[in-house]
Amino acid sequence: MLNLIRRFFIPGLVTLIMVFLCTVTLQGQAQTPTQTAPQPADTGLLSLGGAKRLMDQAKTAISSQNYPLAIKTLQEARDVANEVSNLYQDLAGSFSAIDNNIARQQRSQALAAAEMRDQVTYQLALVYRSQNQPDLAVPLLVEVVKSQQPTRTTGQKAYGQLYELGFVKTPYPEDNTPTPSVK
Repeated sequence: MLNLIRRFFIPGLVTLIMVFLCTVTLQGQAQTPTQTAPQPADTGLLSLGGAKRLMDQAKTAISSQNYPLAIKTLQEARDVANEVSNLYQDLAGSFSAIDNNIARQQRSQALAAAEMRDQVTYQLALVYRSQNQPDLAVPLLVEVVKSQQPTRTTGQKAYGQLYELGFVKTPYPEDNTPTPSVK
């Protein structure tokens, strides 16, 4: 149900809000030449700042070895970062071909949120692994490799964890040093 809401309702709602805001903005510009500065958005939970605060809480729980709280908080941080990434990506799509500068800024925000989500996902997998729950860690690690690609640092670390767990049999990057041949 939540996936249906995210897939259909939220993009439609975002589009409707954007049309409304553009209409109000255009009407407001005709009446007043000055615009107010944007308010900082990182103070609420649905923001990169909100996800970062949750990550910090999880680190505190990990350092005090309160792993159930760490798992719960990391899951919340992951959900927040994923939602923020999706919302910025939706906004970027709404502005593509209308205002490329805004679209580019929103894509950049979506990328930052996705990178944070992948960092949180990796940390969550490590906590599951430390709790001897590899069945919960493996899907998360595969998700990180898929999102970050194995050429990026986080993707390589996630693949390395999969290798250590024995889920994959070939290390990456492979050691490409030639082996001496015996004649």
